[in-house]
Amino acid sequence: MKSTGSIEGIIRDTAQSPLAEVNVMIVSGLTHADIAAITDTTGTFGFGNLRPGFYSLKAFGNAVESDRISVQVLPGKVAFVEIILETDSACCEDQVVDEI
Repeated sequence: MKSTGSIEGIIRDTAQSPLAEVNVMIVSGLTHADIAAITDTTGTFGFGNLRPGFYSLKAFGNAVESDRISVQVLPGKVAFVEIILETDSACCEDQVVDEI
């Protein structure tokens, strides 16, 4: 059994359009320094080879940012996160959609 897990996700605006070039950071977790990813043209991002435990993510882009998003990483699993950013304000909505 694999001893690490991963986080994958997508960032969209309130019209459900994917947001490219949004910075996503793991801002806290198991002895990890800040780790960053940038969404691609489909709005997706990912972090692999993470030790099991709880992590906090934060997304930043075009004058908006998300709240901290808590994600649990399980061994051999992918935690999927969907983040909705309101592009006209600094508010956001987030949810963990599924673990694969």
